[in-house]
Amino acid sequence: MLRLGLLPFLVVAAVLANDPKQIDQPSKNEETEFQKGLMTSVEATNENLKRLAKLFYEQMGEMKKLAEEQEKNFNATNQRLDEMAQLSDDRHRQGTEELKNHANETDRKLNDLDRLVKQSLENVKHVDQKLDESAALAKRQNQHFDRRFSSNCNLARSASLTQLSNGKQYLFLTTGGNWTQVRDRCAEKGLQMITLKNMNDHNLVWQKIKELLGESYYWVSARNTGNSGQMDYRWHDGSKLELNSDLWKDNANKTLGCVEMKYGSNNGKLSGETCNYSGSKSVCELPSECY
Repeated sequence: MLRLGLLPFLVVAAVLANDPKQIDQPSKNEETEFQKGLMTSVEATNENLKRLAKLFYEQMGEMKKLAEEQEKNFNATNQRLDEMAQLSDDRHRQGTEELKNHANETDRKLNDLDRLVKQSLENVKHVDQKLDESAALAKRQNQHFDRRFSSNCNLARSASLTQLSNGKQYLFLTTGGNWTQVRDRCAEKGLQMITLKNMNDHNLVWQKIKELLGESYYWVSARNTGNSGQMDYRWHDGSKLELNSDLWKDNANKTLGCVEMKYGSNNGKLSGETCNYSGSKSVCELPSECY
C-alpha cells in the first residue's frame, strides 16, 4: 500500500527528468490520473491509520482490563495480608495475656504454698511445745505416783504371792475394776501390774489364772502413751510392746488405749480395751528390785 501511494510522485519525477517543461503544462488525463493516485494513496493511508488506531485501542482495552485485574488481585492480597497480620497480633496478644494470667496464677499458688508451709511449721512448733509440756506433765505424774506408791518390798513380800517356774512371783487378784483402779490396788500392796515380755511368761501366767480364777478378762500394765492417734504401747517399766508382737491376738484392736488378756479361743492373748472399762481383773507381780 505504501508503494502505490508513492507511484504518482515517481511518475512526476520521471516526466520532469525527460522534459522539465512539461510540468508547467500537464495534460488533462495525466492530472486526473495523478489526482486519483493521490486520493488512493491518502485513502489507503487513512485505512491503515484506522486499523492501527483500532488495534491500539483494543490493546489498550486489554491492558486496562489486565491492569484492573492485577489491581484487584493486589488489593485482595493486601487485604489478606492485613487480616493475617491482625490475626497474628490478636493471637500474640491472647498468648501474652494467657502467659501473664498463668504467671499470676503460679505466683498466687506459690504464695499460698509458702503461707501453708509457714503455717505448718508454726503448727509443728506448737505441737512440739505441747508434746514437751505433756512429757513434763507425765514425768511429774509418774514422780508423784512413784512417791505415793513407792515399792515397799517388805509389804510386797507379805502378800500371798505365787512363784512360777520362770522365777517370778505373782498375786492373782479376785476383784476387778478399770485400769487405773487395778494399778492402784497393786501399788497399795507394794506390787506392780503384770508385765509380759515374752510368750513363756504369758503362757505360765495364763495357765495359773485358769487354775486359780478361771478364764476372764485381766488387765496388764501396757497402755498407749502415743499422741494424736499414734499407737505407742509401753509396759510399766517403760519398755515397748511392739505392735507386731506374738503376744497380741489375731486382729486385735490396738486403738482403745489400754490392754487386757482375753479369754476363750484367744488363750489369754492381748487385745485393746478402753481404760475406763471396769469388768476386768488383774495379776500383780513382785517388782524386780524386791528379788
